[in-house]
Amino acid sequence: MQKFTIFTIIFSAVVIVTVSELVVHDYIDRHSDEGSAVAEVDGSDIQASVIDLPAEEPANTSILAGLDYQLFGFTDGSYLKEKNFPDNVFQFLEFDFDNTDGMYWEMFDGKSYEGGLYEIICENPTDAFTVYTDLKSSALDQPDNGTMNEVNNYGLASFYFNDNVKTDTVFLVILSEDRVYALTYQKAMHDVFKEVADSL
Repeated sequence: MQKFTIFTIIFSAVVIVTVSELVVHDYIDRHSDEGSAVAEVDGSDIQASVIDLPAEEPANTSILAGLDYQLFGFTDGSYLKEKNFPDNVFQFLEFDFDNTDGMYWEMFDGKSYEGGLYEIICENPTDAFTVYTDLKSSALDQPDNGTMNEVNNYGLASFYFNDNVKTDTVFLVILSEDRVYALTYQKAMHDVFKEVADSL
């Protein structure tokens, strides 16, 4: 009788352990499949939302080319004409061209020249600061041609170059984040070009 009781207890324990293992494995497998289904649904939702996001603008997109100049006071007949970027800003301020993308436009009202606009796009703010410093140093190195006047009225920093000969022409350089802008125009156009400079 004792042997039968011991056998029954051992047999019952084995059955309970086996059934428990089957239930646990079934439970794990079932929830693992549900988790995969949830992951697939979540993944498709994420993919769909990424597709719906607007594409970022390329880093070298011009700011100056996209401005509405009529809002600054230019006439309806004013327009930008893109030109090849010259060797130097204003033809006399030098800088290191490494890691930059330079663009240059001339502003016209009909056939009348109104000014020149330079935009130097750099890889990062540190490179932009280097370009700005190069231009400032170049201005300081030309005391026979004019004087550099750092006023910091625009952007992160800015300076005027006061030419000794072209006294009616404004030469303005502006540092702004990862870009350097340079504007040249007749003093009579200062009010409208000042609005452009304020926007940079």
